[in-house]
This record gives sequence, C-alpha cells and structure tokens, in this order.
Amino acid sequence: MRQEKEQQILDYIVKSINPDTSYTTLAFLTAVSVVGLYVAYGIPLYLKLRAESRGLFQRKHYGPWHLGNWSKLINVLSLIWIVFISIMMVIPPNQTAGYALIAMFLVLLIMDLAYYRKHFKGPQAALGNSEEDIKRQEAKFRDS
Repeated sequence: MRQEKEQQILDYIVKSINPDTSYTTLAFLTAVSVVGLYVAYGIPLYLKLRAESRGLFQRKHYGPWHLGNWSKLINVLSLIWIVFISIMMVIPPNQTAGYALIAMFLVLLIMDLAYYRKHFKGPQAALGNSEEDIKRQEAKFRDS
C-alpha cells in the first residue's frame, strides 16, 4: 500500500513536469544514469589496479590521503559491486537501458581505438618523477 502511494506521488510529479513521460522512461533514465556513474567511478579503480600489477603505480604515487594496505582490497570489492549493480540495473524491465549502455560502450571503444590510443599521452610523465618532485609540485598548487 505504501509503495503504491509513493509510486502515485512520483507519477504525479513526473507527469506534472512532462505529461508524456512514463514509468518506463523514468526507469530507463535512472538505470542509464546509475550504471554510467558507477562505471565512471570504476574506470580509475581498474586502471590503478592494472598499473600496480605492472609496477607502474607505486607507493610514492599516493597522495596525502590514501587507504594504504587496504587500497587493493577495497578497489577489488568496489569493482565487484559495480559489476553486480550494473547487471541489476539492466535486467528486465530495464533491458532497454542495457542496449543503450552497450551502444555507448561500443562508441567509446571505437573512439579509443581510432583516436585516443594514438593521440592521448595520459599522465605517464608524473609517474617517472621522484617523491620530492611530486611534493614540490603539490606545494606550488597549495600556495597558489
């Protein structure tokens, strides 16, 4: 009963903003937004784990606040959660969101293969700096 009442209130608000909007549209937008945000959060976590496994990311690259020895475990658990919640958000009745996310992933993959791999250098230059150089650069930003 309570859930039905909440749904009616939500429908009233949505319909008053845009009368053509349906629950399916709202569920689609929510699913795409949630999965997109989680994936955007997960990409740097995955890249850090990959860089650590290749020896490119070391303890000296940590900022002033970090999780220390817990970092790897928390990153792995976060990535597992991201995969789980992403699957949950695209199962029926939100399978249309899954198709939209697959299309978005393919566009990003094509962009990466066609352009970014050749033209985007990334932050590798900072990885070769010493800890003193990094602290000196951070101090410049703090003082400005």
